[in-house]
Amino acid sequence: MQGMNFMPSTSGKGFFLRWGIRLLNLIVIILFFSIPHFLASLLTTILGFIKFLPNIVVKLLGQLSSLTFCYVFFLFVSLHMMHDQHWLSVIMLVIVLFLSFGVINRRVIYHRCPNCHSFFKAEDLGSDVIGKTHVTEHKHQDVYKGTRETSTQIIKEYERKHYTEKLTELSVEDHRRCTVCEFEWEVNRTKTVKGHV
Repeated sequence: MQGMNFMPSTSGKGFFLRWGIRLLNLIVIILFFSIPHFLASLLTTILGFIKFLPNIVVKLLGQLSSLTFCYVFFLFVSLHMMHDQHWLSVIMLVIVLFLSFGVINRRVIYHRCPNCHSFFKAEDLGSDVIGKTHVTEHKHQDVYKGTRETSTQIIKEYERKHYTEKLTELSVEDHRRCTVCEFEWEVNRTKTVKGHV
């Protein structure tokens, strides 16, 4: 309960102090939610060395452990550390879960052989681009032009500039090979690069 003194309430505080406290709360929440992600990654790695477990089971157990650990830490932060601003905890919980699921999924499909289930025994054989999609986005940006002064106020003037940004979304197939059983498999991913390539 001493954490309540570390993360005080923002009600009745000035603007800068209120947002300073919110920033402090956010930093503490990020540090707290990095612990359950680390625990879930560690558990996934331990499960990955159990050879009789299929890859999908290791991945699902890792994601379930990440969800469980994050929820426990979310309850701890919400009940024992924060007076208000619980939406910060919810936002960080969703972000950390999304990133944690991605890390666990990538770790299993890239580093665990689908055939013999050897973990961290895979080597990279290169990548092939198997598809591409050109994307053109129309964007705008407000550019500061200067300041104009009237008899009652100072007016900052901006000009809206329109521009297009060209991107290419590449579908990439990474080739992997197990150094234990020589089994080869492919992992598909997408990559975005600037310009039309």
